[in-house]
Amino acid sequence: MLPSDAIERTTAIARELGLSNDAAQRMLVHADSELAAHNAAIQAAHQKQVDEWKAQVLADNTLGRTPETRKAAIDKGIAVVNKYTEAHPKDGDAFKGFLNETGLGNNPTVVRFFAWLGKSAGEAPLVQSGGEAPKQPKRTADVLYGNPPKKGSDAA
Repeated sequence: MLPSDAIERTTAIARELGLSNDAAQRMLVHADSELAAHNAAIQAAHQKQVDEWKAQVLADNTLGRTPETRKAAIDKGIAVVNKYTEAHPKDGDAFKGFLNETGLGNNPTVVRFFAWLGKSAGEAPLVQSGGEAPKQPKRTADVLYGNPPKKGSDAA
């Protein structure tokens, strides 16, 4: 449906051209149907792009060599978004809505980014801002023998 301001502008042009009410109405109906067809074509093209992205992601060997490993990588990325949503419900829900409504959550680059974040988060503990850095694991020698003397010390 044409917005009211577009109808007003079209009506003004119809008056300026001296069109009858019937002719002006036909012009508005035609413009409205053209706009609807144009919007449908844009939506179809967008959906086609999103579907292509989905297919690319499911076949993306950088996410894994098998469908199962790719699914696991995608799931790690989804877990990152869900974790953010848990910590920041308002922003997280808006972010998830943005990814879903625009289709960008299916973009291969976006999916690879979140999969990478998920993998990285699983490899090392994340440090929250203002938090302490994770402690370095002890060396095997320190665990077995305690703190060995430093080189060059007099302790024997």
